[in-house]
Amino acid sequence: MAHAHQHLGADKVVKGETPHASSDMNITPLIDVLLVLIVIFMAALPLTQKGLDINLPAESHKQSEATPDVSQIVLTYTADKRMSINHEDVTIAELETRLRNIFEQRKDKTMFIMGAGTLPIARSSKSSTRRRAPASTRSASSPRA
Repeated sequence: MAHAHQHLGADKVVKGETPHASSDMNITPLIDVLLVLIVIFMAALPLTQKGLDINLPAESHKQSEATPDVSQIVLTYTADKRMSINHEDVTIAELETRLRNIFEQRKDKTMFIMGAGTLPIARSSKSSTRRRAPASTRSASSPRA
């Protein structure tokens, strides 16, 4: 007989103590107040939003063409008489064809020309007169490469 009586309660009996003052703050009311404030602000938010009524144009279903490159076109003529368009080398023979292909689909026909400072102006301007661009084409030149 290991146990003479049937055990139904706690293993240990603890005596009650008299309550003493606690310095811990009860944060339950504080959280309740914060939740009520959040609900109030969320309910008031749609009332504070203001907007402008605008009339947008109707959607058009045009076929979008391939968007042309919007970067600047820079023709560089270096002191060792090499030409490049946007840092891609090009020979004098293929210059006109390359420029026509580039400007064919572009709305902005502006080209910047950078020539080395050691080259005479007539030498660097020869390439700009060779390209035979339309009259609406503008070019800007810079003396340094």
